[in-house]
Amino acid sequence: MLATAKILLRVFSCVPGGLLLLPLGFLLWKSFQISSELLIHVEKYLLWESLRNTILLLISVLLLSSIWGTLLAWIISRFQFVGRSFFRWALLLPLALPAYVVSFVWLANFGQSMPLMQLSLILSFCLFPYIYLIVLESFERIDQNHLEVASSLGVTRADVIRRIYRPMLLPALMAGISLVGMETLADFGSVSVFNFSVFTTLVYRSWFSLQSLETAAFLAMLHILLLLVFVFMTSLTSKGRLVDKNSGAPRRALLKKCSTFQSWGMGFIVMLIWSIAFLFPLFQLVQWGVKDLGAFVDARLLERISNSLIIAAAAALVTLIFAMILTLAQRYSKTSFQNYVSRLSVIGYGIPGTVIAVGWMVSLAVAFGSFHHLPYVALLALTLGLATRFLSLAQRPLMTSSERISWTIEESARSLGASTGRVLLKIHKPLLARAAGIGFLFVFIDTLKEMPMTLLMRPYGWDTLSVRVYQFTSDGMWEEAAAPSLVLVAVSLVPLWFLRKRMQ
Repeated sequence: MLATAKILLRVFSCVPGGLLLLPLGFLLWKSFQISSELLIHVEKYLLWESLRNTILLLISVLLLSSIWGTLLAWIISRFQFVGRSFFRWALLLPLALPAYVVSFVWLANFGQSMPLMQLSLILSFCLFPYIYLIVLESFERIDQNHLEVASSLGVTRADVIRRIYRPMLLPALMAGISLVGMETLADFGSVSVFNFSVFTTLVYRSWFSLQSLETAAFLAMLHILLLLVFVFMTSLTSKGRLVDKNSGAPRRALLKKCSTFQSWGMGFIVMLIWSIAFLFPLFQLVQWGVKDLGAFVDARLLERISNSLIIAAAAALVTLIFAMILTLAQRYSKTSFQNYVSRLSVIGYGIPGTVIAVGWMVSLAVAFGSFHHLPYVALLALTLGLATRFLSLAQRPLMTSSERISWTIEESARSLGASTGRVLLKIHKPLLARAAGIGFLFVFIDTLKEMPMTLLMRPYGWDTLSVRVYQFTSDGMWEEAAAPSLVLVAVSLVPLWFLRKRMQ
């Protein structure tokens, strides 16, 4: 039975990668058709500036996001201070704000000066909750018994950090860094607001300005190559690191009681980061929205909300199924082929939505001609495209939790006659439930905010909140974009509320 299950897992684990390769295969074919004249023009005037800006932006965002996320996770998990219970879940609220919305708020208030620094700050404040949540969970799984044993043996604090904290936290930190890095590499909306030349904008300009699909395909392949290098480096960094194999509930480390001065100091640090990341852009949107209350009374507002929720729920469910299959296949099939399949399946998160959308559109056009008038075909393609795009969001938390499940417990259950299904139901399900919920909500929130793929692949007349925001911001109508942006934020807060419940 176990052998049959392994074979099925291997077969089905190839589906996400196949769905990703379908559109990318066409783009690869088109990239070889680029003319030498266009290739020389791109290499001479566009390529190196965009490559430099992409790498600098990636490094800056990763550094700042790691600082904010790790610092806040450490403070929340180790210290008792004023407002701790509130901030423990409130630090997730920046996820409700799309980065392109925060970008036009910053641009309206501070102008366009030092765009690299501004974009690095904006993206790091929007994305650090990914690192914060994953690292916080690892901090809270450090067993107090381990710390007490180390203390009784006279182990120094430096050795405790090196032998206990670092092996436990590094896999979680690298998982968060991987998510933030791929999100940064795929960002299009924020860099477009600041007219900052990176690979995503270069692909878009080649497609629409140069009217050359071949050039856009060639640059998209270079972008994917850069993404593969990044994925390889992050996986190499965490290779061979130890994680906690304790599958039971750990005895959490006690919160350190602070003096009044320390308590207010900790609260101030957390409040400052949270205010910049969430309160400031939200306040500006509310201020703009109050000026035009009539914008909230839109005959199609409920329809756009419904469309946003439907596509987000469908994409999150399909993504979670793919992620669970990949996680189990990776656990039970320790082969090089399975490692390659898993790595291929999750790189979609770093590929711009425009690239995936173009590949799907052309692929479907071959089969159906114009498919936008076929609503079910368009929505199915959009759902699968979003699932392959955001698969890493659901797979990373599941992989981190799966690595903690002890093989000893599973082997003991099998020795007592438990079937494969019963092992999955009684052991894996409860231990992976929290990670699965986090992955589902991550995908749900990101799909609500996703704009370029939905804009290009949606059926005719089928709008979402993010599409409506784009229609305003593309015309520079920032204040008019406040109303749909606020509704988008409000809708995104709903899954964050459920995520708050899971954190308690």
